[in-house]
Amino acid sequence: MAKKKKKHHGHYCRICGNYLPNEKFTGKGHARHICKSCQSLPQEVQADMRRCNEVERAAFKYPMSRQDWELLEKYAKKYKDMESGKFAQDMLDMKRGNYETEEETEEDAPLDEIYEEEKIPFADLEDDIRYELEELLADNINEFMIHKDYIPEGKDLKEIKEWVIKEAHDAFLIQVVPDTAYNNLVDEIIHRLVKEWEEDGMEIKKKSTTL
Repeated sequence: MAKKKKKHHGHYCRICGNYLPNEKFTGKGHARHICKSCQSLPQEVQADMRRCNEVERAAFKYPMSRQDWELLEKYAKKYKDMESGKFAQDMLDMKRGNYETEEETEEDAPLDEIYEEEKIPFADLEDDIRYELEELLADNINEFMIHKDYIPEGKDLKEIKEWVIKEAHDAFLIQVVPDTAYNNLVDEIIHRLVKEWEEDGMEIKKKSTTL
């Protein structure tokens, strides 16, 4: 039986990682998944808070994957003078005892069997990662429409979708599996962007109608 996803009340803020009432968001903040309090923070502070959320999510997984360990090590080194880097180092220090014990009990097992890259369907992603991908998709589709003056489809759209999946792998060290939810989201984003363009008095067409 499939595991039932936990139902959260309120709207998710991808910066502080909390679920808050709708009144805690502005209209623009609601769309971007950033609450009023976090929206007023400097960009570098927002980014560091998001990294802290990633560290917490990785460190408290059981069992931790190789990608989780790599994320902690990467942040501990790259952001060592920031809160997220210090948090990552604290988690590494706390976890290393358990890590050594696991190595001793599984010393005969091949490394690839101990650590397997996570493959997660888009629909099963954590809310904050899913929102990151949604924002990446919207930004890239909109940029394409601005520069090409037509709606991406076919090969063009396939390249955007694959690039976003690759970016998710590089940023979160997980392999996102495109599914129906992912494809539906892409369609929703295109529909929303076309509507916004039309509301702003700009016309955007499919490539076939511009030739």
